[in-house]
Amino acid sequence: MPRKSALTQDREAVILVTDRSGVSALRSILTIPQVARELSCSRAHLHNIIAGKVRGLPPLLALKLGRRLLIRHDALMQWMLSLESSEADGQRLSGPFGK
Repeated sequence: MPRKSALTQDREAVILVTDRSGVSALRSILTIPQVARELSCSRAHLHNIIAGKVRGLPPLLALKLGRRLLIRHDALMQWMLSLESSEADGQRLSGPFGK
C-alpha cells in the first residue's frame, strides 16, 4: 500500500504518495473556490459544469467527500486540454459564441 504524507502549500492540499518502489509523486487537490478562481467563473457555474448541466462542455470530474467537492489538479488540467483540443478540431457545437 502506498505511503502518504500530507503537506499544505497556499491552502492547497498536496499529497506526497510513495509507492512500493520508492517513487514519489505530488498530487494536488483543489477546492471549488480555487477551481472557480482558476477558471474565472462563479462557484455556481462550476457546480453546473461538474453536474454536466452546461451544454457544450463535458462534466468535470470531482471527488465527493461528504458534502464537500474536491477536484484533482490533474483532472482539471486534463479537462482543460480536452476542451482546447475539441475547439481546435472544431467540435464545439453549442453556446452563444459557438458555430
